[in-house]
Amino acid sequence: MKKILLIIVIGLITLAAGFGVQKAVSVLNKSKYISVTEFSLPDNTGKQHAISEWKDKLRVINFWATWCPPCREELPLFVELQKQYADKNVQVLGIAIDDAESVAEFLKKLPVNYPMLIAGQGGIELAFSLGNFASAIPYTIIVDKENNVVFQHSGEITKVQLQEAIDGLLAQ
Repeated sequence: MKKILLIIVIGLITLAAGFGVQKAVSVLNKSKYISVTEFSLPDNTGKQHAISEWKDKLRVINFWATWCPPCREELPLFVELQKQYADKNVQVLGIAIDDAESVAEFLKKLPVNYPMLIAGQGGIELAFSLGNFASAIPYTIIVDKENNVVFQHSGEITKVQLQEAIDGLLAQ
């Protein structure tokens, strides 16, 4: 009887902890913009890229990891969005919170059509500096041409959520 009670209590605690995880979607108002400072990261081939390389585009940046199931689920969505918005001055960027070898192996199975940058564990701090105060992944932001984070989402994102955000920002 005590074992059953213990299992129930542990289950309730686990369930309650799950409700504490927020999936926050927000298009930020100008007073809450976070300014993106210059940073450089290597891509999956080792070539360094500065974020300013895409400064004339609306940048959709997805922080992810190979060991994160929701992150892996999202990648085909970002491939599709890159195709859909490439001619509209939108650039998708992936930032892997992982090592280059793991990312290279993963991308053999699921190739992407957008730059994949490797941040390793430093990606957690980078995402935090860009508004991911819960340090959750996946974490997706949109950065405008003035280098402001104008949209942020913690947790798995849907195509509709991203399209609404991108279309709204492109219409401005």
